[in-house]
Amino acid sequence: MDSLFLNSSKIKIDSLYSAGSSAYQNRQMLQAANFFDEALKLAESIDDIDNIVMIRFWKGDSLLHGNKLRKALEVLAPTLQDTSYRGGIHNIFNTLTTYIEIAIELPVTYNSINNVFDQSETFLRNFGRLEWIDKLLHLKGKMNCYRGFYQEALESAQESWIRWRDDYPGFVADTHMESLIRICINLRDADMANNYMSEWKNQENQMPIRRERDINMHKSNIARLEGRFKDSLNWAKRSIIAAEQTDQLYGSLITLVRALLCVGENILSRHYLARLLSERHSERGHIRYLVRLIQGDYHLSCARKAAGLQPVDDEFGTDFSIPEHISNKKATLYSLSYAKQAYDSTLTIAKWIDEQFVCCKYESELSTRYDRLEAMNKQI
Repeated sequence: MDSLFLNSSKIKIDSLYSAGSSAYQNRQMLQAANFFDEALKLAESIDDIDNIVMIRFWKGDSLLHGNKLRKALEVLAPTLQDTSYRGGIHNIFNTLTTYIEIAIELPVTYNSINNVFDQSETFLRNFGRLEWIDKLLHLKGKMNCYRGFYQEALESAQESWIRWRDDYPGFVADTHMESLIRICINLRDADMANNYMSEWKNQENQMPIRRERDINMHKSNIARLEGRFKDSLNWAKRSIIAAEQTDQLYGSLITLVRALLCVGENILSRHYLARLLSERHSERGHIRYLVRLIQGDYHLSCARKAAGLQPVDDEFGTDFSIPEHISNKKATLYSLSYAKQAYDSTLTIAKWIDEQFVCCKYESELSTRYDRLEAMNKQI
Protein backbone atom coordinates (compact mmCIF):
# COMPACT_ATOMS: atom_id res chain seq x y z
CA MET A 1 0.00 0.00 0.00
CA ASP A 2 1.31 3.44 -0.93
CA SER A 3 2.86 5.04 2.19
CA LEU A 4 1.59 8.51 1.26
CA PHE A 5 -1.98 7.19 0.99
CA LEU A 6 -1.54 5.27 4.26
CA ASN A 7 -0.30 8.33 6.16
CA SER A 8 -3.02 10.52 4.67
CA SER A 9 -5.68 8.00 5.70
CA LYS A 10 -4.34 7.81 9.27
CA ILE A 11 -4.43 11.60 9.57
CA LYS A 12 -8.06 11.62 8.39
CA ILE A 13 -8.91 8.82 10.83
CA ASP A 14 -7.39 10.78 13.71
CA SER A 15 -9.31 13.90 12.69
CA LEU A 16 -12.64 12.08 12.44
CA TYR A 17 -12.01 10.23 15.69
CA SER A 18 -11.30 13.55 17.43
CA ALA A 19 -14.52 15.04 16.04
CA GLY A 20 -16.47 11.99 17.21
CA SER A 21 -14.93 12.19 20.69
CA SER A 22 -15.84 15.88 20.94
CA ALA A 23 -19.45 15.19 19.92
CA TYR A 24 -19.60 12.28 22.41
CA GLN A 25 -18.38 14.50 25.27
CA ASN A 26 -21.08 17.03 24.34
CA ARG A 27 -23.70 14.23 24.51
CA GLN A 28 -24.40 14.51 20.77
CA MET A 29 -24.40 10.76 20.46
CA LEU A 30 -25.80 10.17 16.98
CA GLN A 31 -23.52 12.84 15.53
CA ALA A 32 -20.61 11.14 17.30
CA ALA A 33 -21.66 7.79 15.79
CA ASN A 34 -21.59 9.35 12.31
CA PHE A 35 -18.04 10.66 12.79
CA PHE A 36 -16.92 7.29 14.16
CA ASP A 37 -18.59 5.56 11.20
CA GLU A 38 -16.56 7.61 8.71
CA ALA A 39 -13.38 6.94 10.67
CA LEU A 40 -14.19 3.21 10.81
CA LYS A 41 -14.65 2.99 7.04
CA LEU A 42 -11.22 4.55 6.51
CA ALA A 43 -9.61 2.26 9.08
CA GLU A 44 -11.15 -0.79 7.38
CA SER A 45 -9.94 0.39 3.97
CA ILE A 46 -6.31 0.23 5.18
CA ASP A 47 -6.83 -2.79 7.49
CA ASP A 48 -5.78 -0.78 10.57
CA ILE A 49 -6.96 -3.41 13.07
CA ASP A 50 -6.21 -1.45 16.27
CA ASN A 51 -8.23 1.52 15.07
CA ILE A 52 -10.96 -0.74 13.68
CA VAL A 53 -11.58 -2.36 17.07
CA MET A 54 -11.31 0.90 19.02
CA ILE A 55 -13.50 3.00 16.70
CA ARG A 56 -16.04 0.19 16.29
CA PHE A 57 -16.44 0.19 20.09
CA TRP A 58 -16.96 3.95 20.26
CA LYS A 59 -19.44 3.89 17.41
CA GLY A 60 -21.41 1.15 19.18
CA ASP A 61 -21.24 2.94 22.52
CA SER A 62 -22.45 6.17 20.90
CA LEU A 63 -25.40 4.35 19.35
CA LEU A 64 -26.20 2.78 22.74
CA HIS A 65 -26.34 6.18 24.41
CA GLY A 66 -28.25 7.54 21.43
CA ASN A 67 -30.90 4.88 22.12
CA LYS A 68 -30.16 2.90 18.96
CA LEU A 69 -29.52 -0.39 20.73
CA ARG A 70 -30.10 -2.86 17.92
CA LYS A 71 -27.84 -0.91 15.57
CA ALA A 72 -25.22 -0.84 18.33
CA LEU A 73 -25.31 -4.65 18.60
CA GLU A 74 -24.81 -4.96 14.85
CA VAL A 75 -21.80 -2.64 14.98
CA LEU A 76 -20.14 -4.47 17.89
CA ALA A 77 -20.81 -8.04 16.68
CA PRO A 78 -17.79 -8.39 14.33
CA THR A 79 -15.37 -7.92 17.23
CA LEU A 80 -17.05 -10.79 19.11
CA GLN A 81 -16.92 -12.98 16.04
CA ASP A 82 -13.17 -12.44 15.49
CA THR A 83 -11.92 -14.82 18.17
CA SER A 84 -8.31 -14.19 17.18
CA TYR A 85 -8.84 -11.01 19.27
CA ARG A 86 -6.66 -8.71 17.23
CA GLY A 87 -6.64 -5.17 18.55
CA GLY A 88 -6.21 -3.54 21.96
CA ILE A 89 -7.42 -5.78 24.79
CA HIS A 90 -9.03 -2.84 26.63
CA ASN A 91 -11.17 -2.09 23.58
CA ILE A 92 -12.03 -5.77 23.03
CA PHE A 93 -13.15 -6.21 26.63
CA ASN A 94 -15.12 -2.97 26.53
CA THR A 95 -16.81 -4.27 23.38
CA LEU A 96 -17.70 -7.58 25.03
CA THR A 97 -19.17 -5.96 28.14
CA THR A 98 -21.01 -3.25 26.21
CA TYR A 99 -22.53 -5.98 24.03
CA ILE A 100 -23.71 -7.77 27.19
CA GLU A 101 -25.14 -4.54 28.61
CA ILE A 102 -27.14 -3.87 25.45
CA ALA A 103 -28.27 -7.50 25.22
CA ILE A 104 -29.62 -7.31 28.79
CA GLU A 105 -31.41 -4.03 28.13
CA LEU A 106 -33.22 -5.18 24.99
CA PRO A 107 -33.26 -8.10 26.10
CA VAL A 108 -32.00 -10.86 23.81
CA THR A 109 -32.30 -14.47 24.93
CA TYR A 110 -30.83 -15.60 28.24
CA ASN A 111 -28.74 -18.30 26.55
CA SER A 112 -27.27 -15.81 24.08
CA ILE A 113 -26.25 -13.48 26.90
CA ASN A 114 -24.70 -16.34 28.86
CA ASN A 115 -22.65 -17.32 25.83
CA VAL A 116 -21.09 -13.85 25.73
CA PHE A 117 -20.47 -13.98 29.49
CA ASP A 118 -18.57 -17.25 28.95
CA GLN A 119 -16.68 -15.79 26.02
CA SER A 120 -15.72 -12.73 28.07
CA GLU A 121 -14.50 -14.74 31.06
CA THR A 122 -12.42 -16.95 28.79
CA PHE A 123 -10.97 -13.83 27.19
CA LEU A 124 -9.89 -12.48 30.60
CA ARG A 125 -8.30 -15.79 31.57
CA ASN A 126 -6.43 -16.13 28.29
CA PHE A 127 -5.04 -12.61 28.48
CA GLY A 128 -4.29 -12.67 32.21
CA ARG A 129 -6.74 -9.91 33.09
CA LEU A 130 -8.97 -11.50 35.73
CA GLU A 131 -8.65 -8.31 37.79
CA TRP A 132 -11.27 -6.90 35.39
CA ILE A 133 -13.84 -9.55 36.25
CA ASP A 134 -15.68 -7.12 38.55
CA LYS A 135 -17.29 -5.69 35.42
CA LEU A 136 -18.70 -9.08 34.45
CA LEU A 137 -19.90 -9.72 38.00
CA HIS A 138 -21.68 -6.37 38.01
CA LEU A 139 -23.44 -7.25 34.74
CA LYS A 140 -24.42 -10.69 36.07
CA GLY A 141 -25.96 -8.95 39.07
CA LYS A 142 -27.87 -6.63 36.76
CA MET A 143 -29.17 -9.51 34.65
CA ASN A 144 -30.29 -11.52 37.69
CA CYS A 145 -32.01 -8.45 39.13
CA TYR A 146 -33.96 -8.06 35.89
CA ARG A 147 -34.84 -11.77 36.06
CA GLY A 148 -36.12 -11.46 39.63
CA PHE A 149 -33.32 -13.58 41.13
CA TYR A 150 -32.50 -10.93 43.69
CA GLN A 151 -30.39 -12.96 46.14
CA GLU A 152 -28.15 -14.18 43.31
CA ALA A 153 -28.01 -10.62 42.00
CA LEU A 154 -26.93 -9.34 45.40
CA GLU A 155 -24.16 -11.92 45.71
CA SER A 156 -22.74 -10.98 42.28
CA ALA A 157 -23.00 -7.26 42.98
CA GLN A 158 -21.33 -7.60 46.38
CA GLU A 159 -18.45 -9.65 44.95
CA SER A 160 -18.10 -7.12 42.13
CA TRP A 161 -17.85 -4.27 44.65
CA ILE A 162 -15.26 -6.15 46.74
CA ARG A 163 -13.13 -6.86 43.67
CA TRP A 164 -13.53 -3.42 42.13
CA ARG A 165 -10.54 -1.20 41.59
CA ASP A 166 -10.79 2.34 40.24
CA ASP A 167 -8.95 1.20 37.13
CA TYR A 168 -9.85 1.30 33.44
CA PRO A 169 -11.98 -0.34 32.09
CA GLY A 170 -13.86 -0.81 35.39
CA PHE A 171 -16.93 1.13 36.45
CA VAL A 172 -16.78 3.99 38.94
CA ALA A 173 -17.94 3.51 42.53
CA ASP A 174 -21.34 5.06 41.77
CA THR A 175 -22.14 2.27 39.30
CA HIS A 176 -21.63 -0.37 41.98
CA MET A 177 -23.40 1.52 44.77
CA GLU A 178 -26.43 2.32 42.64
CA SER A 179 -26.74 -1.32 41.62
CA LEU A 180 -26.39 -2.63 45.21
CA ILE A 181 -29.05 -0.27 46.53
CA ARG A 182 -31.43 -1.09 43.69
CA ILE A 183 -31.10 -4.81 44.46
CA CYS A 184 -31.63 -4.23 48.20
CA ILE A 185 -34.83 -2.30 47.45
CA ASN A 186 -36.07 -5.18 45.28
CA LEU A 187 -35.29 -7.50 48.21
CA ARG A 188 -37.42 -5.15 50.37
CA ASP A 189 -34.42 -4.70 52.70
CA ALA A 190 -34.45 -1.01 53.62
CA ASP A 191 -31.79 -1.42 56.34
CA MET A 192 -29.25 -2.89 53.95
CA ALA A 193 -30.11 -0.26 51.34
CA ASN A 194 -29.52 2.50 53.90
CA ASN A 195 -26.17 0.98 54.89
CA TYR A 196 -25.01 1.04 51.29
CA MET A 197 -26.36 4.58 50.96
CA SER A 198 -24.08 5.67 53.82
CA GLU A 199 -21.14 3.89 52.21
CA TRP A 200 -21.89 5.57 48.88
CA LYS A 201 -21.61 9.04 50.37
CA ASN A 202 -18.04 8.28 51.48
CA GLN A 203 -16.90 7.44 47.92
CA GLU A 204 -15.17 9.93 45.67
CA ASN A 205 -17.82 11.89 43.79
CA GLN A 206 -16.77 11.75 40.15
CA MET A 207 -20.24 12.46 38.74
CA PRO A 208 -21.97 14.90 41.13
CA ILE A 209 -25.13 15.55 39.11
CA ARG A 210 -25.73 11.88 38.36
CA ARG A 211 -25.06 11.02 42.01
CA GLU A 212 -27.51 13.68 43.19
CA ARG A 213 -30.14 12.27 40.82
CA ASP A 214 -29.63 8.62 41.80
CA ILE A 215 -29.16 9.04 45.56
CA ASN A 216 -32.35 11.09 45.86
CA MET A 217 -34.22 8.64 43.62
CA HIS A 218 -33.24 5.73 45.84
CA LYS A 219 -33.92 7.69 49.04
CA SER A 220 -37.42 8.23 47.68
CA ASN A 221 -37.84 4.52 46.93
CA ILE A 222 -36.53 3.52 50.37
CA ALA A 223 -38.89 5.98 52.08
CA ARG A 224 -41.80 4.58 50.06
CA LEU A 225 -40.75 1.03 50.97
CA GLU A 226 -40.89 2.10 54.63
CA GLY A 227 -44.30 3.77 54.17
CA ARG A 228 -42.96 7.33 54.59
CA PHE A 229 -44.83 8.74 51.62
CA LYS A 230 -44.29 12.46 52.27
CA ASP A 231 -40.55 11.92 52.62
CA SER A 232 -40.64 9.82 49.46
CA LEU A 233 -42.21 12.70 47.55
CA ASN A 234 -39.65 15.22 48.83
CA TRP A 235 -36.71 13.04 47.74
CA ALA A 236 -38.36 12.34 44.36
CA LYS A 237 -38.69 16.08 43.71
CA ARG A 238 -34.99 16.55 44.44
CA SER A 239 -34.13 13.70 42.10
CA ILE A 240 -36.08 15.18 39.19
CA ILE A 241 -34.33 18.55 39.61
CA ALA A 242 -30.96 16.84 39.16
CA ALA A 243 -32.26 14.55 36.42
CA GLU A 244 -33.32 17.55 34.32
CA GLN A 245 -29.60 18.31 33.95
CA THR A 246 -28.85 14.84 32.52
CA ASP A 247 -29.94 12.88 29.46
CA GLN A 248 -31.62 10.14 31.49
CA LEU A 249 -34.90 11.13 33.10
CA TYR A 250 -37.14 8.08 33.09
CA GLY A 251 -35.97 6.59 36.41
CA SER A 252 -36.58 9.84 38.29
CA LEU A 253 -39.89 10.40 36.49
CA ILE A 254 -41.16 6.93 37.44
CA THR A 255 -40.07 7.51 41.03
CA LEU A 256 -41.85 10.87 41.16
CA VAL A 257 -45.07 9.51 39.65
CA ARG A 258 -45.13 6.67 42.19
CA ALA A 259 -44.47 9.06 45.06
CA LEU A 260 -47.30 11.36 43.92
CA LEU A 261 -49.74 8.45 43.59
CA CYS A 262 -48.91 7.35 47.14
CA VAL A 263 -50.01 10.72 48.54
CA GLY A 264 -53.12 10.88 46.36
CA GLU A 265 -51.82 13.55 43.98
CA ASN A 266 -53.21 11.82 40.90
CA ILE A 267 -53.87 14.99 38.89
CA LEU A 268 -50.34 16.31 39.40
CA SER A 269 -48.86 12.90 38.57
CA ARG A 270 -50.45 13.09 35.09
CA HIS A 271 -48.02 15.83 34.06
CA TYR A 272 -44.99 13.66 34.80
CA LEU A 273 -46.64 10.51 33.47
CA ALA A 274 -47.22 12.28 30.15
CA ARG A 275 -43.48 12.92 29.91
CA LEU A 276 -42.89 9.18 30.21
CA LEU A 277 -45.29 8.01 27.55
CA SER A 278 -42.86 8.36 24.64
CA GLU A 279 -40.77 5.68 26.38
CA ARG A 280 -43.54 3.15 25.66
CA HIS A 281 -41.77 2.67 22.35
CA SER A 282 -38.24 2.46 23.74
CA GLU A 283 -35.96 -0.25 22.38
CA ARG A 284 -35.32 -1.21 26.01
CA GLY A 285 -37.91 -3.86 26.79
CA HIS A 286 -37.72 -3.20 30.53
CA ILE A 287 -38.58 0.45 30.05
CA ARG A 288 -41.50 -0.36 27.76
CA TYR A 289 -42.76 -2.67 30.48
CA LEU A 290 -42.29 -0.21 33.36
CA VAL A 291 -43.94 2.72 31.57
CA ARG A 292 -47.01 0.69 30.63
CA LEU A 293 -47.15 -0.77 34.14
CA ILE A 294 -47.13 2.62 35.82
CA GLN A 295 -49.73 3.86 33.35
CA GLY A 296 -52.00 1.06 34.58
CA ASP A 297 -51.12 1.87 38.19
CA TYR A 298 -52.12 5.48 37.60
CA HIS A 299 -55.59 4.46 36.35
CA LEU A 300 -55.96 1.98 39.21
CA SER A 301 -55.11 4.79 41.63
CA CYS A 302 -57.77 6.97 39.99
CA ALA A 303 -60.27 4.13 40.43
CA ARG A 304 -59.45 3.94 44.14
CA LYS A 305 -59.91 7.66 44.54
CA ALA A 306 -63.29 7.55 42.79
CA ALA A 307 -64.28 4.64 45.04
CA GLY A 308 -63.36 6.57 48.19
CA LEU A 309 -60.32 4.43 49.01
CA GLN A 310 -57.03 5.61 50.47
CA PRO A 311 -53.96 5.61 48.20
CA VAL A 312 -51.99 2.36 47.95
CA ASP A 313 -48.42 1.76 46.83
CA ASP A 314 -48.90 -0.75 44.01
CA GLU A 315 -45.19 -1.54 43.85
CA PHE A 316 -44.33 -2.19 47.50
CA GLY A 317 -47.70 -2.10 49.25
CA THR A 318 -49.53 -5.23 50.31
CA ASP A 319 -52.61 -3.84 52.12
CA PHE A 320 -55.64 -3.44 49.91
CA SER A 321 -59.11 -3.34 51.45
CA ILE A 322 -62.41 -2.78 49.65
CA PRO A 323 -65.14 -0.77 51.44
CA GLU A 324 -68.72 -1.94 51.49
CA HIS A 325 -69.78 1.19 49.60
CA ILE A 326 -68.21 2.56 46.39
CA SER A 327 -68.54 6.35 46.28
CA ASN A 328 -68.74 6.88 42.54
CA LYS A 329 -69.33 3.62 40.68
CA LYS A 330 -69.40 5.17 37.20
CA ALA A 331 -66.04 6.96 37.60
CA THR A 332 -64.57 3.91 39.30
CA LEU A 333 -65.56 1.60 36.43
CA TYR A 334 -64.26 4.12 33.90
CA SER A 335 -60.81 4.19 35.51
CA LEU A 336 -60.77 0.42 36.02
CA SER A 337 -61.40 -0.11 32.30
CA TYR A 338 -58.43 2.10 31.41
CA ALA A 339 -56.27 0.33 33.98
CA LYS A 340 -57.15 -3.03 32.41
CA GLN A 341 -56.26 -1.76 28.93
CA ALA A 342 -52.89 -0.60 30.19
CA TYR A 343 -52.22 -3.86 32.03
CA ASP A 344 -53.25 -5.92 28.99
CA SER A 345 -50.73 -3.96 26.93
CA THR A 346 -48.13 -4.56 29.64
CA LEU A 347 -48.89 -8.29 29.72
CA THR A 348 -47.74 -8.78 26.13
CA ILE A 349 -44.33 -7.34 26.99
CA ALA A 350 -44.21 -9.19 30.33
CA LYS A 351 -44.70 -12.56 28.64
CA TRP A 352 -42.04 -11.76 26.05
CA ILE A 353 -39.42 -10.66 28.61
CA ASP A 354 -40.13 -13.70 30.81
CA GLU A 355 -39.63 -15.91 27.76
CA GLN A 356 -36.41 -14.16 26.75
CA PHE A 357 -34.99 -14.31 30.28
CA VAL A 358 -36.36 -17.76 31.23
CA CYS A 359 -38.09 -16.38 34.31
CA CYS A 360 -41.58 -15.56 35.60
CA LYS A 361 -40.89 -12.19 37.25
CA TYR A 362 -42.91 -9.95 34.97
CA GLU A 363 -46.13 -11.94 34.64
CA SER A 364 -46.04 -12.62 38.38
CA GLU A 365 -45.65 -8.91 39.15
CA LEU A 366 -48.51 -8.06 36.86
CA SER A 367 -50.80 -10.72 38.35
CA THR A 368 -51.06 -8.74 41.60
CA ARG A 369 -52.49 -5.82 39.61
CA TYR A 370 -55.09 -8.03 37.96
CA ASP A 371 -56.04 -9.36 41.41
CA ARG A 372 -56.72 -5.82 42.61
CA LEU A 373 -58.69 -5.00 39.50
CA GLU A 374 -60.84 -8.10 39.97
CA ALA A 375 -61.42 -7.33 43.66
CA MET A 376 -62.73 -3.85 42.85
CA ASN A 377 -64.86 -5.05 39.95
CA LYS A 378 -66.50 -7.69 42.14
CA GLN A 379 -67.40 -5.06 44.74
CA ILE A 380 -69.08 -2.92 42.11
